[in-house]
Parts: sequence; C-alpha cells; structure tokens
Amino acid sequence: MPDLTFAGYMIAAMDACRYVKQHMKTGASNSPDAALDRGVIGQIGAWLTVKATRNDIDITILRRGIKEFDANRTMEVWAEKASLYGAGNCGEQSALAFSYLKSRRVQPIDWAHFNNRDHAFVLINRPKDLTHQKLRENLNQVILCDPYYQRTGPLSEFPEYNVGLIGLLLHMEDGVVL
Repeated sequence: MPDLTFAGYMIAAMDACRYVKQHMKTGASNSPDAALDRGVIGQIGAWLTVKATRNDIDITILRRGIKEFDANRTMEVWAEKASLYGAGNCGEQSALAFSYLKSRRVQPIDWAHFNNRDHAFVLINRPKDLTHQKLRENLNQVILCDPYYQRTGPLSEFPEYNVGLIGLLLHMEDGVVL
C-alpha cells in the first residue's frame, strides 16, 4: 500500500475503531459506563463472555504452540477470538484494530500499551526509528487509535497517553512485522 496522507491515517484510525465497535456486540466487561447501561444481569453476561473469550484465547495459544515471545501470532489469536465472541477489554479490542489495519495494509502501525497500567491501544504512522525524544518532538504525526475509549487523533491531543510510559508490543512497517 502506498504511504497515506495524514488525513488517510486519520480515516484509517476512525475506520478501525468503527470496525471494532461493530464486531464487539458484548464489548468490554470492565467499563463502568457500560456496566451501568447493562444492569446487573447484563454485566454478569458481559463478564462471562469476556472470560470465555480469554479462556478460548489461552487454549488456542496452547494448541497452536504459540511461544510467549511471538507477539504477532498472539495478537492474531486475540483478534480472532474477540471477533468470534464479540467481546473483550482493551487488549482484545486493540488486537482486533491492529489486525484490521494490518489486513488493510495500513502501516506503520504499533500494538502498544502502558508500562505502568493495564491499557492497550494502537499507534499509526510511527516509523520504527521514531522513539524516545524524537517521538516526543513529533507527536503531531503519530495517530492514536484506541477502540476501547473510541479515541482517534494525533497523539499530541491526548496528554494522558504519556509517551514515556508507552511500551510497544508489535510494529509493522514496509510489510514486515517486528
């Protein structure tokens, strides 16, 4: 796929969030807002569905012999099961977004998380050499795609996504997954 413009990356991020939302019929089990909307019985159902999703993920990873360090194959299983069950928290939802963007050949993309708390998301248009201080200086070019919170836009618009605390799980650029 040819390089996208900034607007093209923004559209891809919005499209990925929309795709995840359409496939997450149950959605997350750890969202207080969703819990209030569902009620007690609905929330128990969501919790059980996410638990079943995660159990199937674990079993599938074992059956396929996926090694702990194989983040690409792990991400694909998370995405596959999130889509199958229509349920998952931020990890499953971000894996589904990453898988979707990867299938659309949008790159560069990162499956990312915070090192100090439990939250995962996708970054778009971060070249592999753009790290640490160089990343801080170029936050306007990196696009956040966070389907769990339905947030998209330049990373510079989201100061709560402190780049010093972001860990990169998986990177795809030039058709190569690293």
